[in-house]
Amino acid sequence: MPSPTTESPLNADAEQATKEYRPRDSHWWVGVLGTAFFGQALVVSVGLALWNPDGAFPNPALFAAVFGLVWGGFTLLCVYVLADYYRSRLVISPESVVQVGVLRSKGIEFDDVQEAWWRVVPVGGSLKLRDSRTRMTVEFANVSLAERAEVIERLRSHIAVERQVGWEAFVTGNAERQANPRVALASSLLLLATFGSFALAPLVVGPRGWIQGPNLTQLIVPNLLGVALAGRMVWRAWDRMRAERRGDGGEISAIEEVVSGKRR
Repeated sequence: MPSPTTESPLNADAEQATKEYRPRDSHWWVGVLGTAFFGQALVVSVGLALWNPDGAFPNPALFAAVFGLVWGGFTLLCVYVLADYYRSRLVISPESVVQVGVLRSKGIEFDDVQEAWWRVVPVGGSLKLRDSRTRMTVEFANVSLAERAEVIERLRSHIAVERQVGWEAFVTGNAERQANPRVALASSLLLLATFGSFALAPLVVGPRGWIQGPNLTQLIVPNLLGVALAGRMVWRAWDRMRAERRGDGGEISAIEEVVSGKRR
């Protein structure tokens, strides 16, 4: 096994243990709510096109096929997200890291790693690993916030320092993204207000006959989903601000300590 880059604060048992990390719970919510909404849109739109009660569709079969492709595609995507939540996992042992996916799995032995590239993209950061035969990317946003620091720390400590690239940029980039929680709070509030106004607008114009029936539901439901997700972002940003005032960064602080090198 390559020499670790830092002295890990994990105890010896944890360092030598094989552990599975599952996707975040938000993946389950996106999969379930998305499947419910897009599945409903699929049934309603295809059904109305084929029924064509008022003759609005000149070619019912063609419109039904188009609606089926569009809404069916989104429905299948959300079903895949749900399957990914139950199937996918990241397995880290002292010898290797393995990604188990819905359709396939990848794994790399730490001794065989030729390059480990730390990146600040996508949001949450990632680690791109390469050996002579395999390339794989570990995206930290897919892991729960409570376990993210541990995943970063274990990967950092198991791979030889001379094979790691971009650690300093990873540290700087994550520090800058977490530097101002007030900006995150302001943007989250703006997003919440936007989705909220779009969700309320159909309720205002609907009773006047401008938007009715299935169209009303299809306009309200996705925006309510947006309200829920934006509300979660607001809560996360506000919680971080309170932690900053207390001098305790909580789970996010633990991640920052790892990437800033404070946890040795």
